[in-house]
Amino acid sequence: MITAIVMVSAEVSQIPEVAQRIADLEGVSEVYSVAGSVDLVAMVRVRRHEQLARDMGRALLGAGAVHRETGRMVAYTDQAVPLSEPARAYQWNTIVLSEHRGHRLGIVVKLACLRLLSGQVPQARVITTWNAEENVAMIRVNDALGARVNGTSTAWQKRL
Repeated sequence: MITAIVMVSAEVSQIPEVAQRIADLEGVSEVYSVAGSVDLVAMVRVRRHEQLARDMGRALLGAGAVHRETGRMVAYTDQAVPLSEPARAYQWNTIVLSEHRGHRLGIVVKLACLRLLSGQVPQARVITTWNAEENVAMIRVNDALGARVNGTSTAWQKRL
């Protein structure tokens, strides 16, 4: 099972109704009303990544790089597009296996996914992404692709 923390923005007057609709979805264990750049945070458990996108009302587009010699996928990225707001896409995952880093595969798969997005969802105009500040390599990729910082957030963690 995959547990996802889903951040949701809603019209202020609609927050209680949106929270209830989210809480009624299969796999949602908790919904919190929060202060800050988002209005609600939901905890969602699903069996597959693709199911999470579907449950959120999003189309999922992905691109990968396969190592020729082994046939193993060594890099992957995906973007989610809300069906109700296709002008805004969300960059979800970008993964490059550690032994294949340093060959610009992160930027290659992100560019391939951007091409796929422009072909399949031409109304998409904005992509929202986020990175941990210590992920310098991916920040460089996003900078090279023309992304700009438009906000920051803080997350707290306690190791158990």
